[in-house]
This record gives sequence, structure tokens and C-alpha cells, in this order.
Amino acid sequence: MAVPYNTDNGEDYSPAVANQVGRMFWMSTRPSNSNPRLLTARIGEVADPNVQQVNLGKVYDCNTSDLAPWTNPEGTALLLSTQHEGPGGGCLAGRDIWLVSMSNGQPLLQDGQPVLRRLTDLNISASDVDDGEAAFGGGLCAIFFSSNRGGNHEIYRATRR
Repeated sequence: MAVPYNTDNGEDYSPAVANQVGRMFWMSTRPSNSNPRLLTARIGEVADPNVQQVNLGKVYDCNTSDLAPWTNPEGTALLLSTQHEGPGGGCLAGRDIWLVSMSNGQPLLQDGQPVLRRLTDLNISASDVDDGEAAFGGGLCAIFFSSNRGGNHEIYRATRR
């Protein structure tokens, strides 16, 4: 039997769990069906006073509703699939996979901004290519992700160079 694990204060979806540190990340429209955001809390403490918004800087400027988070068991790395702001401003049409280095449920910062590293690239002629639903494979040296870059959604593997 499944029972609700969260509050009735908006929609919660796309959970990602860092088992070794007992932390969960998820997408939410809390409070009161606001724009979706990435939240985090220790497992067992997901009631509103214990929940923190994850600071992702310019990622939220694109009002994306599906960041599709995934974390490693230690909670030190977070993968996101999202649109992002382009070089001249404005949001790009497709989604890329981004890596965020984490500590205590929040991104590591450089000059006050979260350090986001793009792992997949939209240097493809179609601007509506979506890379998403990523997971680590082989430690932090490879990721597996779905993409429609070939026309249909397929599973791809990317490794560190």
C-alpha cells in the first residue's frame, strides 16, 4: 500500500534519493501551486518547515517545470535535465543534462552563484532536442540518459574525456 509522503501544499514529483546521507531532492509547486522548483530535505523531514529550495541560479529564469533530478548515493553530485538561458539571453528550446556539485543539500558556489556544468550539448541542427532522465553509471565517470536527438527517444551513454 502506498501512502502520501508529502504535504497537500502543492504538487510534488520526480524524487531523487541520496541514500548514504538520507537526503531527498524533488520537484514541487509548493507553496500553493507556484512555479515548479527543486526542493530538498532530509528523509523523514519533508514537512514544510524543514524543506529548502535548492539555489540553481539562472536555471529558474527559464520557468522550466521538469528538472528531472537524479543524485548519487553520497549526495555530492546532482544531475538535472533542463532548459537554460542562451548566450544572448532567452531560453533555449531543448534540454541538456547538467551536473551540480553539492554539499549539505545545496550546490557549491563560485562568486555567489551555483556551479553548473553542462554534460550534454545541443550542437545539433534541431533546436528541439531533449536530453533527459539521466543517471550515473560507473561511478561519476559516465552517465546514461534518454534523448530524441535521433528522432526517437533512445538511451545514450556519455563518458568523461
